[in-house]
Amino acid sequence: SFNQTKFEQLPNEIIVETFDYLEGTDLLFAFNNINYRTNKLLQSYYRYRFNFQHIKKSKFDRILQQQKQQQIKSEQIQSLTLVEGDDTCGQLTLLLSLSLIEYYYEHLQSLSLYYMNNDQIEFILPNLYLFQKLTHINVHTPPGSVNGTEEWLVEPQIISSNITYKYNQLKLQVLTTSFSTSSTIEYLTIDHYDIHQLEQLF
Repeated sequence: SFNQTKFEQLPNEIIVETFDYLEGTDLLFAFNNINYRTNKLLQSYYRYRFNFQHIKKSKFDRILQQQKQQQIKSEQIQSLTLVEGDDTCGQLTLLLSLSLIEYYYEHLQSLSLYYMNNDQIEFILPNLYLFQKLTHINVHTPPGSVNGTEEWLVEPQIISSNITYKYNQLKLQVLTTSFSTSSTIEYLTIDHYDIHQLEQLF
C-alpha cells in the first residue's frame, strides 16, 4: 500500500526513534510482523518500557510467552509496571508463581508495583538487591492493606536515582532504614509522612 511504502522508505534511525514514544505492548502489537525489517528492529531494540496497568490477560500472556521464548531478551527491557488485582489477572502473582520475576534481575532499571499484598511485599522488598541495575522503584499499595508495624531493610546502594513509596507506614519505615546510609539519591518523593518521620529521615 501507499502508506506502507512511505513507511518502508524511512531510515532505521527514524523508525527506532518512533519506538521510543511507544509503550512496549503497543509497540509490539503495532509493528510486529509488518515485514522482516521491522521484526529485526524490534529484536534489536533495547529500550522496551512495559506498563501492564490496562492490559488484557490475553495480551499479557502473549508478552510473557515471547519473553519465555527469548523473542524479547531481558537486556532489552528498561522498565516494568505491574498491577496486582482481579481485574489485571494477578500479574505479580503470576510472575512469582512461574519464577519469571527472575527474568528481570540482571538488567531492569525501573520497577513500579501497584496494589501488592503483604506476602508479595515480604518477597519483593528484601530482595530488591537482586535487581542489579535498578535505579527507580515505585511502590503503591492501598491504605490499610499492609501491617505497618513490620520493617524491611532495602539495600541502599541499588537505588541511585529515584524512589517513591506511597500510602502506608511500611514503606516509610523502609525509607528510614535505607536512606540513612545512602548518599546517591538525587530525587525523592514522599506521600503521607509526618514531621516526626521527616526528622528521622534527615
